[in-house]
Amino acid sequence: YLQGLIGQFAPDEIVTTVGSSELVRLAEEKVWFSTDVRQQVADILSVSPLLAAEPKFVVLGCTHFPFLAAEISALLPNDCQLLDTGDAIARRVAHLLKAMPPSDVVGHNCFISTRALNAVQQNRLPALGFDQHECWPIPLSQ
Repeated sequence: YLQGLIGQFAPDEIVTTVGSSELVRLAEEKVWFSTDVRQQVADILSVSPLLAAEPKFVVLGCTHFPFLAAEISALLPNDCQLLDTGDAIARRVAHLLKAMPPSDVVGHNCFISTRALNAVQQNRLPALGFDQHECWPIPLSQ
C-alpha cells in the first residue's frame, strides 16, 4: 500500500521508509501507560536510515506514529517538516465506519479495538477522551 502511494505521489523522489514494530510498541506504552519513550525512540531512529538520509519531510505513515510525533520531531533537523497523518487516518476510519452495519453503541467518543482491552486500558479510556468501547475482532479491510 505504501509503495503504491509513493509511486503515485512521489515517483521521482528518493523515499526512505522506516518500519518498526518496536516504535508501535512504544506508541502503545506512551498512550496506555503515559510512559516517557523519548530515549527509546531516539535509540531506534539513531540506527535507522532515516536520520542519516537528512530528510526534508517525514511522513508518519503508520497509525501509531502520530502518537510519537513529538519524540520524532525532536530528532529531526530544523528544516525538516513532519507530516502528521492523524487527520487522514481519522478520515479513513470514518469512511470504513460508514460501510459498517449501524450500531447502537458506536458514538462520537467510542474507542474501537480489534482485540479485548485489559483493565488498565479500559480504565485509561476516559482520560483519552473516550466514553465507550467496542471490540471488533475482525479487522476492517475495505
